[in-house]
Amino acid sequence: MKLKANTLTQVFSTLTINKAAKLPEGQFEAVLSTEDLDRHGEIVSVKGLIIPKGQVIKMYYNHQTYGESMPIGKWLKVYKQAGKLMGLGEIDMEDEFAVKVYKKIKGGYIDSISIGFYPQEYDGEASVWTKSTLVEASVVAEPANVNAKITSKALGYTEEEFETSLKVKLKAVEEVKEPIVPPVEVEPTIVEVPEVVEPTPEEVITAEIEKMTNKDELQAVYEVLKAQTVAVGITLNELAQNPTESTQSRIKLHIRSVKGSADTLSHILKVKLKESN
Repeated sequence: MKLKANTLTQVFSTLTINKAAKLPEGQFEAVLSTEDLDRHGEIVSVKGLIIPKGQVIKMYYNHQTYGESMPIGKWLKVYKQAGKLMGLGEIDMEDEFAVKVYKKIKGGYIDSISIGFYPQEYDGEASVWTKSTLVEASVVAEPANVNAKITSKALGYTEEEFETSLKVKLKAVEEVKEPIVPPVEVEPTIVEVPEVVEPTPEEVITAEIEKMTNKDELQAVYEVLKAQTVAVGITLNELAQNPTESTQSRIKLHIRSVKGSADTLSHILKVKLKESN
């Protein structure tokens, strides 16, 4: 399963917020003891451990229960779960030394627990205290049972809670869809459009005459040629009376136009006459 990059961060934040609501400042949860072989080569049976009823289970630092030593806190709740002895502890935040210990816990410098108990029955062959009574549970720097750990603090959670909640939450997490590949920007193809060249008057006349099929059409072309000839004559008269540059330009234009029309008409007439013969 591919998961969104921030999935674990979201779950972490959710669990932290939820657990923070459960654990006020000064409180923490811990595994007080397990049925694992400790550093003394012994096992304390959790099943055979008696939890006194109706009395406060005190919390000390490094089992300092002697002389004028005072508890640094108490265990609000002690219970058995899945072969482990669990506890919810509360530090005395009015005690200067207790607060110092708590700061070490929150900073991660101290994370272990060790229980003090009255031994009652012992299995020498298995090295197991099969029956005993819980007296106290201390925060320690070096535990006899390395699996007796503080599991969550005021802003934390147990490893088991995290794993369980993570499995539940991951069911609701949307799998990452295939990444959407952005369209590749393609440079627009520039198509050069050829320049449209306007036909000359002579070309227009030629094209029109080639479409003609009878004498009437040819007669029309002749009339155009005749009119242009008359225009040339008028312009020549104006030039004679007022020889300006403007008049000269106009006469040259008329002469060129008449010549083109005459040449075209001459060619078409020859073709038409040849076809008629």
